[in-house]
Amino acid sequence: MSSTASRLASNGHSPPGHAPVHGHGGARSATPKPRRGWGWLALALIVIGGAALLLAMTSRSAHGLTGQDLARDCRGLLTGTAPPADTGGVSLRVAMANGHASVVAEGVPPRACVGAAWDLVKDGTVAINGLVPLRVSGAKLAELCNQAETATMRWTPQGR
Repeated sequence: MSSTASRLASNGHSPPGHAPVHGHGGARSATPKPRRGWGWLALALIVIGGAALLLAMTSRSAHGLTGQDLARDCRGLLTGTAPPADTGGVSLRVAMANGHASVVAEGVPPRACVGAAWDLVKDGTVAINGLVPLRVSGAKLAELCNQAETATMRWTPQGR
């Protein structure tokens, strides 16, 4: 074999008229390697979103009301427990529609709205300012709750 032929063979190329050389230094596969790094990015976004929701649920609004407090008060109202006297300017009432009881909260600050809606949607349907989100996400709830200075939220529990 000539020096050119041996150099081509060692680089993974075959000299003209010869079969391709396989093995060490041979041609590489045409399939690209999968890109890495997207999984970490998705995980980071999920963690950040979860932290933002947790913050929205537990942080007090300017009126001193948390989403957890409001969700607890809504559940208590349907079981006969009177809400506390100071609900941060939010008015709570039970409404009947088509034989189903629901709780209507009016004047809900955006932070408390997002936190309470996220908590209550596990147990029923939540409508914010008359709209029921088809896909519930923290971003969608924040969008609906921040349409004005305060929101009106209606929670209809499942099975009622």
